[in-house]
Amino acid sequence: MAETESTKTSNVTIVSLYSNYLRNRLRAFYPFHPSNLLRFLSNLAAPFRSIHHRQCIYTSSSPFQFPRLFHTDSSVDGSYSIPLLFKKLPEINQEDSQWTDCEIRDAINSIYQNLQKLDSYISVLVTNHRKPRKITQYWIGYTCGAIDLDWNPSGTSMTVGLSDGSVSIVSFLESKLEIQEEWKAHDFELWTTAFDIHQPNLVYTGSDDCKFSCWDLRDGPSNLVFQNSKAHKMGVCCIQKSSHDPNSLVTGSYDETLRLWDLRTISKPVNETSIGLGGGVWRVKHHPYIPNLVLAACMHNGFAIVSIKGNEAQVLETYKKHDSLAYGADWQKGEANHRVERTKPIVATCSFYDKLVRIWKPENEINL
Repeated sequence: MAETESTKTSNVTIVSLYSNYLRNRLRAFYPFHPSNLLRFLSNLAAPFRSIHHRQCIYTSSSPFQFPRLFHTDSSVDGSYSIPLLFKKLPEINQEDSQWTDCEIRDAINSIYQNLQKLDSYISVLVTNHRKPRKITQYWIGYTCGAIDLDWNPSGTSMTVGLSDGSVSIVSFLESKLEIQEEWKAHDFELWTTAFDIHQPNLVYTGSDDCKFSCWDLRDGPSNLVFQNSKAHKMGVCCIQKSSHDPNSLVTGSYDETLRLWDLRTISKPVNETSIGLGGGVWRVKHHPYIPNLVLAACMHNGFAIVSIKGNEAQVLETYKKHDSLAYGADWQKGEANHRVERTKPIVATCSFYDKLVRIWKPENEINL
């Protein structure tokens, strides 16, 4: 969906309109009789329903305490997990229909303080629901988390893995982004999905249900080519086809194992070799120019450079200078790394808790 100026939402406008609404409601409830004030408070949060479209719960432990607004579900960034807490109103005599000047003054001060809280809260709320800025040209929304994606070789579509186990094929043609096809591929989170770079009609998926699958997009709904549910003992985290060998593909899993697959019989791929890396294999990257060389991010066990030849796999080197979960890794690309005589390729790695990106070279010569 393309963003236009008319679709943008102004925080200032919404907060201003809402403040006017509150002022009008306040005027309607003068004088401050407890039952009237309580009605005002019960209406206070009503406009939120039309802003964030989520189920809200309103509670109050005292008849003269502002209700607490909190969400039964959380947004992706966690912004909905913090309750909106209003300052408690001063204690008053419930049997008395009139308030003293001091009680009125304290009540008005409390209400204005809470209005300021509302102003800040609505500003954050509206910001979270604002459409992407101009730098984002096209966007598409899902009702669950989007975990992984991959472009097809021609750059005309993407495969997107979703947290409910579905896979979504999104086309990008004539400056238009739209969901072309979507189906339930797995029982749990779909951690990884990838196009076959040699046969772009094929899409691979891996999930927390321990299944590794392949789908043919030429049939609609997409036809299941194969589904292996026995090889991986835990969730499948990553899938990558070799650019050097059209019949070779690697998978990584939470079971700490890197597996090489022979795809010559596409309906029944053969797990040709496996190697344990001592940590969940979250990401794998084939070297762009050197065949049989794989870089793996192994979560609790750092990073590994693995040589795979035929049915033999060997760890050439490990890198453990990150003091945290190893998540991201890639080889440096470009002409400088395309030279055959270069035996120490440059690697970039990143990790979670230590918040670091490191650039390094293998300490040992890589003899392939």
